[in-house]
Amino acid sequence: NAIKFSRENSVIYIQTSLKYEKVFVSVKDTALLSVIVGEKTGGNAMFGKFQDSLLFVVLAYAIFRIGWGEGFTTMNIFILLGSLVAILSMVLRRSGYLETVEQKKKEAEEKKKNV
Repeated sequence: NAIKFSRENSVIYIQTSLKYEKVFVSVKDTALLSVIVGEKTGGNAMFGKFQDSLLFVVLAYAIFRIGWGEGFTTMNIFILLGSLVAILSMVLRRSGYLETVEQKKKEAEEKKKNV
């Protein structure tokens, strides 16, 4: 199952241990996790469609707590900054900017190796 349901080039962890004169084998993969968190799995991620709107709901909640709730508490500021970072990350990912930067980084590393 780990091989069957994992993405291409994903990591599968196999661990063995000896206890009470028996060998225990543990297999861990990230196939289910990638579906839940919305990674690229054929476009059918559970939260993929709702992830962006949930970020804006959290941002609105933080603004509400600061404006009409408890004010600028440590927790409210943490929620606000966390949601802003997540939204910025989403915008950069959707715009393709992160992929462009990663591609340029790989090209620069290849040039260094060839020089």
